[in-house]
Amino acid sequence: MECSDWMSVELIAMCNAVLTLPPTTPWAELQHWIKAINAISIYSGIQEGPLCCQCFHKTQPTPVPPTPAEPEGTCTLSWNKCISAVVREVCTKKRPKICFLCLQNSKLLPADQVYSFKTPGDLTKHYQRQHLEKFQPMGCGICRVRLETLTDLLIHAECAHGTVTCAPKYRMPAQSATHASTCVATETRGVFERHVCLVRVSLSPNFSKSIHAHMTIRSQQKMATPETDSGAGDGDGIVIQETFTGKRDDCEIRLSYNLTCFIVLLKRSSSVLDTSIEGNLLLELDQSEDSPDEILFHRCLEKIHDIAISTCKDVMSQLAPQHREHRPETLEDRQHPTTFTLQLVTLEGRLQAIQLHKPRLTKYPHFPPGLDLARFQNRNIREIHASELEIVKDLHFQKVVKVSCGLKTYVFKTGEPPELEREVQILQAVSEKRPPHSVNIPHLVGLVVSDNMVIGFLEQEIPGGEKLTWKRLTGVSNDTIQAWVCQIRESIDFLHGLGVCWGDAKADNVLVDCYGNAWIIDFGGGYTDGWVEESAKETMAGDLQGLQQIKKCLGIS
Repeated sequence: MECSDWMSVELIAMCNAVLTLPPTTPWAELQHWIKAINAISIYSGIQEGPLCCQCFHKTQPTPVPPTPAEPEGTCTLSWNKCISAVVREVCTKKRPKICFLCLQNSKLLPADQVYSFKTPGDLTKHYQRQHLEKFQPMGCGICRVRLETLTDLLIHAECAHGTVTCAPKYRMPAQSATHASTCVATETRGVFERHVCLVRVSLSPNFSKSIHAHMTIRSQQKMATPETDSGAGDGDGIVIQETFTGKRDDCEIRLSYNLTCFIVLLKRSSSVLDTSIEGNLLLELDQSEDSPDEILFHRCLEKIHDIAISTCKDVMSQLAPQHREHRPETLEDRQHPTTFTLQLVTLEGRLQAIQLHKPRLTKYPHFPPGLDLARFQNRNIREIHASELEIVKDLHFQKVVKVSCGLKTYVFKTGEPPELEREVQILQAVSEKRPPHSVNIPHLVGLVVSDNMVIGFLEQEIPGGEKLTWKRLTGVSNDTIQAWVCQIRESIDFLHGLGVCWGDAKADNVLVDCYGNAWIIDFGGGYTDGWVEESAKETMAGDLQGLQQIKKCLGIS
């Protein structure tokens, strides 16, 4: 390594990985091989070909054309361009798929520093597991912000880098972070050149094992892991919605295809020595669960997902109604999808999918139970059936969805029964009073009904609505900020005049439309630490506390 001054980062990493003395245990030796292979692949520009499960299919792997070698000296330039694009994503995208903390971790391989997860939901799970649960005071080198507390990290990650978590224990714990950190995070979202320099400095030849996360939460018990942003597709219209798994338990994968739900099961045998293909897959999953290297579990699960899809794809295309392929998905399709149950079994030495039950209508497990329609019969509110509403876009964990009815678009929202009823009551009271032009509260359109149950409601869509926490304050005039505060205050005063309160006053529940007007949303109640004290939740005093915190967030004392 005497000539390391003229060697590229990738070459140094490869030399370090290959020339390291072999470990003393088989497990450590395996990790050493993996690290060396990854380093050689990065330096040589080798691309991994598509997955080919020859033990399950007779088809041959698709040949991959060789990647032309890059001229010497261009590797570092291409890597710098990659880093520039990655920093741009973690600083500007509302929901990025790259971890801004791993990006700055010089102990990771370059490929793992810039690893892009399949969905923002996968990034959220990685963020919770690798960074929140193992939190230590740190700094964000991209934004030059010191993060001393868990609250600092939560606010900075969401405001500056779009990395969020909805786990209850991480919703603004303790006290709120300082305005300075939030302000710096917001103001640095558009400055790419400085960010690139900072991240380049953090790169080092001292790389370590990769960090990779995929779906499904690790658990000793059976757990459900709903995907945000509607899961991750495989390119053939098949969407992985969620996975239920646990050590020494069966594995259940829920797939969606052609508006039809497929539950794919891998069941364990009662025999101690299970030599079937599915038994070996489940054994491999158990072993990866016990491994201290968490990446093995996620890669093993990803392998099972790919095998399940490739094995079931033909059966699914036969069972799913082909004439429905191009019909838009409705809320009723999502609420009560036609469901098939398939089981993966070894037959004649191959893994095959067999149908267990006749198709049936099932309720999507993550939809709240709803409310009895009879509770709203005397309220003179329009009723819209879920089958009339076509899904346009998922806005928030499938609980807030943009839908269309005819030529108009609305926002559908659902929630737990107490929250749902409270929000409907407040929005109905607001709509009946016809607030003045200066009061920006979305009006209630109607109740969404399915099977004589109110599963949610429709409200007015806010054109171009963007969370206040996502607004770049750089270049925003003081007059505009003061106007936002006045609009928020007038909306709160209007609610108080009706004898009701906002309930969960915070900057995340303020949207700025395309015309520069501030709207308040989310009247389901509750409170968020750092914005409203628990003793003042769902009170008018709590609304005023939240307003003061919003003003601080905007830089107004």
